[in-house]
Amino acid sequence: MTMLRAFITSVAALTLASCGNGSGGTSAQDDGPPTLDEIAIGDVIMGDPDAPLTLIEYASITCGACGQFHNTVMPVIKERVDAGDINFIFREFPTAPAEIATAGFAVARCAGADDYYDVLDEFYDNQQDFFNAMRSGSAGDMLRDIASEYGINNAGFRECTRDRELFSSMMETVRGGEELGVTHTPTLFLNGAQLGNEARTPDGMNAVIDAALAALD
Repeated sequence: MTMLRAFITSVAALTLASCGNGSGGTSAQDDGPPTLDEIAIGDVIMGDPDAPLTLIEYASITCGACGQFHNTVMPVIKERVDAGDINFIFREFPTAPAEIATAGFAVARCAGADDYYDVLDEFYDNQQDFFNAMRSGSAGDMLRDIASEYGINNAGFRECTRDRELFSSMMETVRGGEELGVTHTPTLFLNGAQLGNEARTPDGMNAVIDAALAALD
């Protein structure tokens, strides 16, 4: 059993998370595969770590509801990050097909912390093409193409998508999310408090952030 297959089996045993349910670069270089030191395994923070609010999203790149959230609400989140109001952390929570989601997350991680969110943007901005590739059986080619944009050659792609430490770290993220009560994606936490549907629109997210900042005064 490959590490990826073992990871997928373990995820299936751990979580019943579903997508959307509930309330609540550079050119490719032929310089070898990335080393573990070049792979971001812990939380990758967007923004100032000392910002007054921390927004955490558990989501999957194979989740249509997550794609909609990214396209509609993420611009607001980025504006509030730039304003210094929040820092943002995305945590991988694979939904079906798990083998595609985990491989895509591996590519984002292997691209490194500086490019991590750019890779996620690429998946979400082209999510319909990604879904079409999954249906046609060409998702692997699309994953390799995205990896190559961030300097990951074919050897690096194979190394990345078979990395034991990398997939173990994803497993820990899934476990941690379950302990917090994550059952669907996207699930959001602001300074530790789980948000509901009120944060699923641009105006709603702004209102939630404004209220949380006011409560700190």
